[in-house]
Amino acid sequence: MCSGPEHSAAGGNPALPSYCVLPLFHPPLDANTAPAGMGYISHDGHQFSCRNPVVMQQAFHVIFVADRSGSMYSHDRQPLANTPATARISARSNNRFGAVLSSLYSFWTARDAAMASSHAARRDAYSVILFDHTLETPIINDFASTPDQLLDTLLPFEADGGTNFTIAIQQAQAIMEQSWSTERVIVPYYTTIRVV
Repeated sequence: MCSGPEHSAAGGNPALPSYCVLPLFHPPLDANTAPAGMGYISHDGHQFSCRNPVVMQQAFHVIFVADRSGSMYSHDRQPLANTPATARISARSNNRFGAVLSSLYSFWTARDAAMASSHAARRDAYSVILFDHTLETPIINDFASTPDQLLDTLLPFEADGGTNFTIAIQQAQAIMEQSWSTERVIVPYYTTIRVV
C-alpha cells in the first residue's frame, strides 16, 4: 500500500488506499526504472498509479555563506575527527575554516543518505559563498555533485584576509534572486566561528 498522505482519512472523508497494480505474487521491479504513464515504483519493487510520496517532499536551495577570513585560521577549532573526510580537510585546513568545511560535508552526507534511503533523486540545490574581504562563489545552484565533489571544490580555499559581511549577504541575495524557483524553499545558512 502507498504511504502517501493523500490516501489517509482526513476532514471526515474516508481513507482512499492505493495498492500495487501488479499481480499478487509478482517479482520485484527495479525501483530505478520509471513505469509507463503516471505512477512510480517503490523501493521494494511494487508499482503504484499515484504520485510518489518521496517526490512530494519539500525541496530546498540551501545557500551556505561561510567566513574564511584570517580569524578562521585559528587552530582552537578543527575538523570533526574520525570522519571519511577528516584527513582530506585537515591536510589543507586544520583550523576553524576546516571545522566549517567538516560541518558542510556532514550536512551534505546526511542529506545524501536520507535521499538514498528513500530511493529518490536529490532535489535539493546547494550554493556556497566564501568570503573574507573579497568574495568567492565556487558552487551555485548545484543539483548534481556528490558530497565528496562539493568538498573537493572547496578544499583549495584557505582562511585569510579581512572580513566583509556586507558583500557576502549581498551575494546571497543575488543568488536567491537568480536561482528563484517556486519548487524550492530557500534556506540561507551563515557560518562563522567566534570564540568569546
